[in-house]
Formats: sequence, structure tokens, C-alpha cells
Amino acid sequence: MGEMFRSQEIPGKGYGVIAVREIQEGELLLSEPPLIQVPWWVRHSMYPQVEKKEFLERAVKHLDKKKREEFWSLHDSKVPDGAEKTIVGIWRTNNFALGVSGPKANNGLFLKMSRFNHSCSPSAEFHWNQRKGRQEIRSVRNISKGEEITISYFTNQVAVLNQRGRKEYLQSHYGFPCDCSACSLQGAEREKNDWERAEISRLEVRTDEKTWIEDS
Repeated sequence: MGEMFRSQEIPGKGYGVIAVREIQEGELLLSEPPLIQVPWWVRHSMYPQVEKKEFLERAVKHLDKKKREEFWSLHDSKVPDGAEKTIVGIWRTNNFALGVSGPKANNGLFLKMSRFNHSCSPSAEFHWNQRKGRQEIRSVRNISKGEEITISYFTNQVAVLNQRGRKEYLQSHYGFPCDCSACSLQGAEREKNDWERAEISRLEVRTDEKTWIEDS
């Protein structure tokens, strides 16, 4: 398959992922096992915050030196500028659901995947391959050489929010103001994009209602 992307610093964004060749829609860009995996029941224990902190501290302690250094190199959006990173902060900033997000979804942290930045109009998407135990990233459109490759950090419920709602979510959860192509739209183009996202939400509700009626 050959090298398809590289991780590098991007002005104003920290690290990001850049295509090193032309990439076609549907190509597999990454297949990565989790560095750390937290089972769903940890979030539902009697003392979930304490349990999660202790679980993560043990997991990081048992990493080899190189992997532990790579873990600490990841961004922590949960601490003020200049403050020391924390294991829990790095985890909260960089973990992904393994499969469909929900109460019984396990979560994992991935070193390479964590370098992909967010876009509300991403050029790639990720999927948990349960059989292989790997998170896979595939392109959803053609990507030019030298272009940043992005994924969406959102669940579907957040992705259908209007521009203001998405920006507020990203600022509060990840600590950055989104300036992707969708969040840079203005005037009539922004209104059209907001309407299209709201329409997707309405259609999803109607589909869910129809499925519920048919299954009743």
C-alpha cells in the first residue's frame, strides 16, 4: 500500500495528517489497534471517575518507554495553557468509541489516529473492525497530495447541529474554535448548510419513527 500520509505540525492546529500522494475515495488509510482500551463497565462502576483514573494510570504505567513517551506527547485540551498534562485529560481529549457510541460501548486511544484533526466536512471516516480489533480510517472522497486529511469527532446527533452549535460543542469539549470549510461558511451558504443538516436530522427522526411503527 505504501506510505499515504505523514504527521506534521500545522500552523494554528498543532499536529495534523497530510496526504503524501493522491488518495482515491474508499482507500484504507489506517488500521490501528488501541494503545489503551477502557471497557464500558468502568464508566458505570460505583465510583466511575476514581475507577477510570486508576485504570488509566495502570495502563500507562505498563506501556513500554517509547509508547509511554508517545502517549504523553498527545494533546490535552482539558488543562489551561502552561499547566501540566494529566493522564485523564489526554484520555478525554483523544479517546474514541469502539463501534457505535452508547452506554455499553468500549473506548480506545490510538496514537496515529489521534493525530487526525477534526472537520465538520471530513475527508475520511473511521470504523471499528470488531473482528480484527482495529480502528480503520478510509477516505470518503478523493484527497489531493499535500491536503490535510480530516475526520469528524462528532456523533451523528452533534453533526446535524447548525454552525453555531457545532462551534460551541468543539470549544467546550476539545478547546478549539473550528475553522473547517463548513464552519467558515457565511451568509446564504451558511444558512443552506445549516438547513441541510437540520433536514438530515428530521429525516433520521422520521426513519426512526417509521421503523418503530413497523416493528411494533
